[in-house]
Amino acid sequence: MQHSLPIRLGASITIGDIFLVELLTYCRRTRPDWPILSAIHNTEELEQFLIEDKLDLALVEGRIQSPYLVSRPILTDYLTLIASPESEWSRKAITAPQDLDGLPVFVREQGSGTRDLFERVLEAHHLTCQVVGVYNNSEAIKKAVMANLGLAVLSRRLVQDEIKTGRLVELPLPDLEFKRHFRLVHHKNKYLTQPMQNLISICCHSEEWL
Repeated sequence: MQHSLPIRLGASITIGDIFLVELLTYCRRTRPDWPILSAIHNTEELEQFLIEDKLDLALVEGRIQSPYLVSRPILTDYLTLIASPESEWSRKAITAPQDLDGLPVFVREQGSGTRDLFERVLEAHHLTCQVVGVYNNSEAIKKAVMANLGLAVLSRRLVQDEIKTGRLVELPLPDLEFKRHFRLVHHKNKYLTQPMQNLISICCHSEEWL
């Protein structure tokens, strides 16, 4: 049976890069009767769209601030510090957090969950960084790092291919952990249709089909 109203599904930019297409492909293959309208925004924007009922569900990696929204974890993700193999940082001895002070980094825009986590970890360890670029696109950040224009902290899932092929290198993160959970979020008063509930279940069991 065809459902007339699509599920309005939002995703943050990082999740859009590494999870959303796989999710939509899985749903198309297993439940072709579900129309899904997807959109990619940063975490801050997604939160506002959920509050305004412009989205039904959202996949985010950032912290949710509103008490009107509820969330559940669906995947664990780790950020990693990347550099060009030609970077002087790739040859430095990094054995303590203080060795990373003053990193020249490309960062995501304000409102990004990736940037929020990066800044919180640095602040907790009293570290500073030199921002050399602010991009709202992870692919652009990767290209800038590969061109040896600076460093970046991105999801390991996003850069694993470049690391395997030697286009990027991972730098040590002694005593630092950039860990987070991808979360599925909706308004606490949202009426969840059966397809929405089923989609939530698929997301919560994503480790089984990814």
